[in-house]
Amino acid sequence: MKLLDSEKSWELFLKKAFINNTNGTCPKELERIGRQILLKCDGLPLAISVAGGLLVDAQDKSGWQQVLDQINSSSNIPENNVPNILDILELSYQNLSPQLKSCFLCLAFFKEDFTISSNELVSIWRAQGLIQEETSRSIEDIGRGYLNELINRSMLQIEDLTIDGQVKSFRLHDLLRGVCLSKAEEEMEFSGAALKMGSLREFGTRSVLGRAMKVEKWKSIESLKGIRLEDWVEMSSGLMPDSHLRELHINVWDVRNVDDDLVRRGRASLQTMTNLVKLHLHLDCSMNDIKPETMPELVPNLKSLTSLKLRGYVFDRPAVSVFPPNLSHLTLSRTYEVSMEELGKLPKLQYLTLNHSFISENMGRKKVECRASNSSGSAIARFWRVLRICPNASFYHLHKLQVRLAIANAQRNKVEFE
Repeated sequence: MKLLDSEKSWELFLKKAFINNTNGTCPKELERIGRQILLKCDGLPLAISVAGGLLVDAQDKSGWQQVLDQINSSSNIPENNVPNILDILELSYQNLSPQLKSCFLCLAFFKEDFTISSNELVSIWRAQGLIQEETSRSIEDIGRGYLNELINRSMLQIEDLTIDGQVKSFRLHDLLRGVCLSKAEEEMEFSGAALKMGSLREFGTRSVLGRAMKVEKWKSIESLKGIRLEDWVEMSSGLMPDSHLRELHINVWDVRNVDDDLVRRGRASLQTMTNLVKLHLHLDCSMNDIKPETMPELVPNLKSLTSLKLRGYVFDRPAVSVFPPNLSHLTLSRTYEVSMEELGKLPKLQYLTLNHSFISENMGRKKVECRASNSSGSAIARFWRVLRICPNASFYHLHKLQVRLAIANAQRNKVEFE
């Protein structure tokens, strides 16, 4: 790793510490403390960047002094009084808010030197329940805010930008990935110990990442959320067919790692969960090399299953045979195409939610869709035309239909029919 001289070190330090300040100059009252912090970095670019990132939100003398004191109190300081770079990286993690810590740990999903899509990461955060929707901002905007905060703290390295200057993709430095995996493992050990007590009813794996968990007792678990498909296949051998598991959320983040055998084993394990009532399958829809024909095979044909949520490019045109026979609640989010006629054949469907899904039927060479239109009125009109040309889509048992339309010049448009 190439070391920087004192001038270049100070220049980089100021750039990172005052990333939100256009002139990037250091006030005189902060310079002495800043120089002391810089000495601890020993010319290492990553250490300088991360140390500067620690000061982004500490723009007064007391805040800078606190960061210096934290660095000085770091363990494992060698005889030359320069902290180990890992101590500074560890400190950058400890200074994150609880919310950002969980967001950062999600990076353990990705392999070393992997170029990570910003959209993909925000989708993961959303699926893990780490982003709470606000009335004034969309979930995507909130997720982008979290991402920018991690970038401003120099915990992520920008790889590519969009035309309008947004972060398109980024990487995680090897040393920071080591911190991420270490912290994820600590969370895993804690969660695993809790599971061994046998008293846990609901378990979320949002912070337990990087490898499959080894736990002894699963029988008491009723709800398991945020687990990767490959980990589910490995872990499910510890689940008894008579387990109490009633709700399961499975994520498929990198479909390039999904082959037919994994899908087959995944469905086989799901088929043994005879008490399963709710199943959520989240498929990353940012990849272009998806094999949609394999994904419906994941859905188990369980009589107990009454609620199903599918998110992502899951299938082209789902046949009614894809869905469990007693399905009463169905949510389709960002699926490629939805056949209203097929959905109308589900005998017990009572609640149908369509979030940014194509709703289309062939009319000669024309295709009607309600996702892309210039106004909410025309989109709704098109949607009603879809319903009218589907005589077999009777929906006799349907109590509620909720449709979210992606409309130009609007963040979200929701239409509900009861």
